Amino acid sequence: VEREFLSVTDVFSVKKQLLPTVKSYNVCEKISNFTILERADGNVKLGDNMPACDVILSSNAFDVIINSIKSEEGSVKVDGVVSGRVIYSCASPDKTVSTYVVAPFSFSALVPLNGEEETIAKASVTAISCRVRRGNEIDIKADISVSVTAFKNKEIAVISEIVEGEDLVVPTSAFSVYVAEGGESLWDIASVLGVAPDSVIEQNPHLQFPMVKGERITVYRALDSRKI
Repeated sequence: VEREFLSVTDVFSVKKQLLPTVKSYNVCEKISNFTILERADGNVKLGDNMPACDVILSSNAFDVIINSIKSEEGSVKVDGVVSGRVIYSCASPDKTVSTYVVAPFSFSALVPLNGEEETIAKASVTAISCRVRRGNEIDIKADISVSVTAFKNKEIAVISEIVEGEDLVVPTSAFSVYVAEGGESLWDIASVLGVAPDSVIEQNPHLQFPMVKGERITVYRALDSRKI
């Protein structure tokens, strides 16, 4: 199970302005992942210094190397080679021979891509069969499984540096505006605004209670510097 974690850090200063430097980076965002099952057919000719093949005894250690992968609209083209070791016997001279063989392949497969993605691939051999042809040639049939992952470029903004700027201007006062819903008492208003009832009356001498819907109250107050 693939999981993605995002680290978040809060940075703040109570005395200085913070001035960030933001840089843009291109990253790869995974779009999709799919598996292609294909058969690679190849023919390997034995070297002139190799004895002719009579009977293939075993084939092992076969692997796949992806040389290139190219995405097009609705398809992907994969080129690579299948390689491994074949052990065979020869009638003249009577002996067993081991040889390393390589068979190139190229195929296109239908996939849900638009041709603008970046792709990577890895592959493995799921089955292999070899047979003798004319003594000095070996036919290879390899079933391969190719896992293709598609990406697209995505631009992200990253804070690369934070430096301190000028001193912060600490506010010493504030004001609040309250719009009545109708029916509020003096104590209701004082409680909502967080001030004493006398302060409400002093700054708004025209008020009558209970209040009428839509009336406005403005209250100025000093801020407690210990809470800023």
